[in-house]
Amino acid sequence: MLTYVRSGYRPDLAANILLAAEKLEPSNTDVLADLAEILPFIGRPEEALRKIKKAIELNPKHPNWYLRSYAIALFLTGEYEQSAHTFESFLQTSRISKEYYVWYAAAFSLSGMPDKAKQVLDDLNFYKSGYPSTLSAIGRRWPLDVKEQEVFFRGLRHSGIPEG
Repeated sequence: MLTYVRSGYRPDLAANILLAAEKLEPSNTDVLADLAEILPFIGRPEEALRKIKKAIELNPKHPNWYLRSYAIALFLTGEYEQSAHTFESFLQTSRISKEYYVWYAAAFSLSGMPDKAKQVLDDLNFYKSGYPSTLSAIGRRWPLDVKEQEVFFRGLRHSGIPEG
């Protein structure tokens, strides 16, 4: 579902479909987690945080990818330190592309730990990885609502990622 959103397709439509699914089955934790993944991309991170918390509460043995949605929602609601710790848990147990490390670094940055953020990117050879490594390229990869993108970019700037 995240690829659908990040690709610039219709996150608003995806959210509407998932909200309809939630009405039919309000305790379906995967639907709640999918909603939590999409809602930040249409400017609704607080609602995303509520959905993912409910999904985790209903399914304490949830799949690891729930942590990814949880960490992004935490970040976009200003819970940077908790977001960084949640990303750390997610990334330690996932074989995932480097794209989520930019969130991890931004969370550290906005938690007042810019050196740790830079270290995260340096340890991964982030700038040599082939992953988009400028704000403009990352912005195309993560098409957030304007308000959320400003916060994300502030964290990335403090991590040392150039404008590009």
